[in-house]
Amino acid sequence: ATAATNQNSTHNSLVGCVKSHTLHTSSLTEAHKPTTITNNSNSLGSVAVAAVAAAIDGNNAHEVHGIMDICPSCAQLAHQLTAIELERLSHIGPEEFVQAFAKEYQHNIDGKSSTTTTTATGKNAANIDSTTLNDMKKTRNLESYVEWFNRLSYLTASEIVKYPKKKQRVRIIEYWIETARECFNLGNFNSLMAIIAGLNLAPISRLKKTWSKVQSAKFSVLEHQMDPTSNFNSYRSTLKAAMWRSEGATEERERIIIPFFSLFVKDLYFLNEGCSNRLPNNHINFEKCSQLAKQVMEFNEWKKVTCPFEQLPNVIAYLQTSSVLNENTLSMASFECEPPENTEEKGRYKTVKAETKQQLLHQLQ
Repeated sequence: ATAATNQNSTHNSLVGCVKSHTLHTSSLTEAHKPTTITNNSNSLGSVAVAAVAAAIDGNNAHEVHGIMDICPSCAQLAHQLTAIELERLSHIGPEEFVQAFAKEYQHNIDGKSSTTTTTATGKNAANIDSTTLNDMKKTRNLESYVEWFNRLSYLTASEIVKYPKKKQRVRIIEYWIETARECFNLGNFNSLMAIIAGLNLAPISRLKKTWSKVQSAKFSVLEHQMDPTSNFNSYRSTLKAAMWRSEGATEERERIIIPFFSLFVKDLYFLNEGCSNRLPNNHINFEKCSQLAKQVMEFNEWKKVTCPFEQLPNVIAYLQTSSVLNENTLSMASFECEPPENTEEKGRYKTVKAETKQQLLHQLQ
């Protein structure tokens, strides 16, 4: 089967599953909406417009610069991604998980009571705003890490559609696949899944002519390892193997375990919500407490690992601050790379074009 066929068959299950698993708690929901187009919160920045222009102007192909230009080595890029992951993980404390679950619980309570309560007074509203702000601060590192996953996914896609020529797009796709494989070998499963999710985004998976030229064998293996069916059974087996390797490690790089973070949070959430705090005899459910403590303690060990790789400031800066296209501009650039082929795509192209034009006009006002 061609790579394009494989991509179409896995897109809905993989990306849909990633999104569903990352949105189980309301405190994380907003962090996973890819609405930014640059590293700031602007809706349609000039840098992104330039990126789209580069993607649709074949005459400027030689002027396109991207991640491959500043970091030609896939292994080295995987090292830099791992450095970012470990640095961000190190800031997340166990209390942030507790606070995130508490916010979800409070959100549910507020939702149930909202139909029966009256509007808060100015004083009470101020207190609520203050409490919300404090809650946000308490989970800031956790939510920032979730946002990083989303950013990497959209950076992966943005880097592909900026190239006007099919040959260039094939090269960058294979570059990301090889980088993902290097991440897998390192035990960096969060970056691995982010890259896979980016390659499975609709604006990328629809590029059939491009995918038909991609050597997809390695990608198929990676997709199998991160297959969301059976509650990510393949990934969980691989994670256990990585944990065994880490326990007997003699080198720091062998100790690296960076879990698919949103799935880790989801597991904690459902363990917390799915098990009662009290047994039928009203005794404390120590088994639940023990399981929660075990997973959090494992997480604490994973985040203590010191990055063994040389860090390249220019590469790390590019990964964390370079322009990232949002859904509409990504779709627009994708259609310029390969024109819409069917009625559904033509309708989508027309809608996206109108919305993008409207955003540009609003930006210029």
